[in-house]
Amino acid sequence: MFMVTGLLGLAVSWPFAIADASQVLSLLTQVRHVSASATVTPEPPAPEETVSEAQEAPAFETFDASVGANLGAGGPPLATGTASQTSTIVGKQVHAEGRAAASGGCSTVPSACGIAAAVSEFSIRFLVREATMLHLLGRVESEAGAPPLRVAIDGPGVTLVTEGNGGNEDIDLEALLTPGEYVLEARAAAQSGEAGSFRFDATFDDALVGVEGTTWSQLKQLFR
Repeated sequence: MFMVTGLLGLAVSWPFAIADASQVLSLLTQVRHVSASATVTPEPPAPEETVSEAQEAPAFETFDASVGANLGAGGPPLATGTASQTSTIVGKQVHAEGRAAASGGCSTVPSACGIAAAVSEFSIRFLVREATMLHLLGRVESEAGAPPLRVAIDGPGVTLVTEGNGGNEDIDLEALLTPGEYVLEARAAAQSGEAGSFRFDATFDDALVGVEGTTWSQLKQLFR
């Protein structure tokens, strides 16, 4: 169920080129990435071992990525993390599907324990110059454990969130977007023993027009 909450956590400013004022909806920035990591800790004096993999969308084009990380201790993997995302931003339509799963365990010979983590994150920031309608349909699903799952839209007078923590939630929303900046985001994050996914289709009455993209690496530079 959608619920009104406080402001979302993403508040990043970035210079962008102003589009033609006749354009009703303009894309400003995007952060779309998947990552997975696995860590195995054996009995001392053997050292801890960690592997990780990540991919990010360089701009507003279609993003289709899958990553995985796994580690064992001389046998089957003790830690496995996987994450995937397919997302497109074309005309009046935004589509995104993401999944994150992680598992971990211990072995006795040799003695070692593993943990894993995975994240699939989608976020776009866009400017509305004239009032337009948003139609949002989708679902968040917990496949195992209670992973944090989220699909949200935030902007002037509108903060709507659906979350699934150990459960499933359908998304069926229509909202009037008045002029201002908005963030549309989705996220699935998993720790060992968890798995979950999100999917949504957002349709606007007016087409989104690309202005200037921002990569995950560029955003991280702001905090160094």
